[in-house]
Amino acid sequence: MASKHATMIDTKDEIKSVVKESEEMVGEKHLQEGIFHKIFRGYLPLNLLSALKLEPQDKDKITAYCHLVGIALRRSKESHKYLLKGYGTTQDAVSDRLTAYDELSEDTKKLDTVEKEVSITLDSPYPELQEWFRELDISKQDLDAPILNPFQIDQDAYIQPVVLERMSKIGLFRLKVPVKYGGLGFSQKEYDAVLRTLAHISGTLLAVVSAHSTIGSAPLMLYGSEEQKEYYLKDVSKGKYLCAFGLTEPTSGTDAVGKMKSTAKLSSDGKHWIINGEKIYITNIHRAGIMYLMARTDHGDGTPVAKMRPTVFIVDLPFNIHDSMEEIRRKIDELAKQGMKMSMPLDLIDIRGSNQAHIIFKDFKVPVNKILGGVDDGSKVIFNGLNRGRAAFGASSAEAARFIFETAMYRATTREMFKVFGGKQADLPQVKRYLSKLAILASSLRAISNMTSAYIEERGDSMNIIAECAAIKILATEGSWEAANYGLRIWGGTGTMKGHPGMMELAFRDAWIGIVVEGVNEAMKQLVSGVGVQGAKDDFENIVKHYLAVLMPFKKVDPAKKKKRKFKFDLIGTFIPSHFRLIGGLLKFESGNLNFGDALWLQIHTKILAFKTAILGMVYGNKMVVKQLELIRMADIAMDLYSIAAVQISLKKHINIADSERLALKRFVKLIKKRVKGNLKGLKLNNKDDREDMKIADLWIKNHNK
Repeated sequence: MASKHATMIDTKDEIKSVVKESEEMVGEKHLQEGIFHKIFRGYLPLNLLSALKLEPQDKDKITAYCHLVGIALRRSKESHKYLLKGYGTTQDAVSDRLTAYDELSEDTKKLDTVEKEVSITLDSPYPELQEWFRELDISKQDLDAPILNPFQIDQDAYIQPVVLERMSKIGLFRLKVPVKYGGLGFSQKEYDAVLRTLAHISGTLLAVVSAHSTIGSAPLMLYGSEEQKEYYLKDVSKGKYLCAFGLTEPTSGTDAVGKMKSTAKLSSDGKHWIINGEKIYITNIHRAGIMYLMARTDHGDGTPVAKMRPTVFIVDLPFNIHDSMEEIRRKIDELAKQGMKMSMPLDLIDIRGSNQAHIIFKDFKVPVNKILGGVDDGSKVIFNGLNRGRAAFGASSAEAARFIFETAMYRATTREMFKVFGGKQADLPQVKRYLSKLAILASSLRAISNMTSAYIEERGDSMNIIAECAAIKILATEGSWEAANYGLRIWGGTGTMKGHPGMMELAFRDAWIGIVVEGVNEAMKQLVSGVGVQGAKDDFENIVKHYLAVLMPFKKVDPAKKKKRKFKFDLIGTFIPSHFRLIGGLLKFESGNLNFGDALWLQIHTKILAFKTAILGMVYGNKMVVKQLELIRMADIAMDLYSIAAVQISLKKHINIADSERLALKRFVKLIKKRVKGNLKGLKLNNKDDREDMKIADLWIKNHNK
């Protein structure tokens, strides 16, 4: 009996711990509430969303830069040997393999056509492109030869220096660095346009640029001192090396901060921090000149490791973009002598060549002044850094879905089969259904990611964007993975072939990574609902405290605990505003640029979500943080409502879009409305379907553990 009681106490303590950790993850209190806060208060901010500008300020200039990226990173004919390898043949024997020969000939013609177009463009660049040539100090000769072979990168898990050097030359490693430090100073919308371009070129190169620009250089811009910015950002802008963030550990993935075991202790002479622990899956590390390393700060006061606060340290590394594999090995050996044992690149299935590693620290020294954001203050650095990383998935994964749609459409409309249906694969009704689903995914994800990019750019400095960044990461990566499954069905066996110029096999593998990195999507859904309900939860708790203070004013308090009581009745500052916010959200109605009927549907269903969430919150109390299925369902509904709003606003703003795109977006709205209704119906106490699923799983787990 005692053992059972102890278990119950442990569970209570664990819930308290989770609640405390959750409060740290919901963002800084001084920021205005974001979109999902308002959704869980009972209304969609359609006026705010409708006022956002969806296009970059200088669209022509950014379009020209994206064109430049496409020219610089065009595929070379070196990739053809991987096509032949996929067919189990060689250049000498290819004529005996008719299909291989035909596909080789077809792709050769495509690449020749690209080269002719590039030659014409480089000989007579249009004004916006010429402007970039001047700004980046590049010439035709710098871009003359095609150098990219995505299949070589995938096979060797290594990006040749010539590719990274060209990426550096055209400014891809300084996109978001402010102009004053030598960067290009791209806005969120401009940066996202570049990520979309890279999504059509290489998932690995996209991952390298995204990680470098978001969880890499962004933390320094947000929390670095002016001295640190001057020293590091100007160096980053030169493009000689990449940035990395040492966060994930073998036992702490999504819960990277909560389960972190790496520690940092001040040396006896006070000159260094001594790091011990390990990290894994650290992107860009073998080409990085700087790593932000997170570890718990051990002040030697007996605090358990789990209770120590995290700090972010700046670690200088010897790597650069010019390193050969031999040089990387040599530098790894040198670091080992200093207490940092680093593996060679991990052999993973996706974004191969983006240089993940496993690192073990044994009494590794970091100079005492190499701290980013303050001692014991690392949580804000990582959470806000991850916001930028998650936001980047919106544009990149959404465009990956469009790339998959385009390559599947090409396959379906060129492959001959079943004359009874019309002679092409695309004539089959089931294939048409897959193409329809792909069109809906590609069109809707672009609209939603555009809306989110605009929101982050225009409101990200003043509003809490944690939930919005998590939401677009979920929506885009899940959509991209769904698209990859449909695309592979259309491509069939050829879609599984490595080295094929259709790149379906490569796109399929790369689509998976977004679901699990920077917070697995299931946990991100809990973050969306957790952040969203925080404001309403705080207001509700404030109201309850005030009523209790009125109803029980003479409650006896232990004199020893009296000093610890922090509550003070505040009629004007807290009590009345809390009522207004709670009730006001449920009564508020906005329509933005939508017609009354569309706005009414959205606002009614938003209020139903807020009402049901409030009931669950009152019943479960703090236990709500461990009601995973309910939290996920709440997030799904909130994200769907936001998605419908984004698509409908986009339809209103872009009146000249193609009929095919418009029809796909309207179909999306219809389908998601059905899903919202179904999920709202399932959002209740003791959901029968949930209970049955849990019972089945519990029985199988029990049998497995026997």
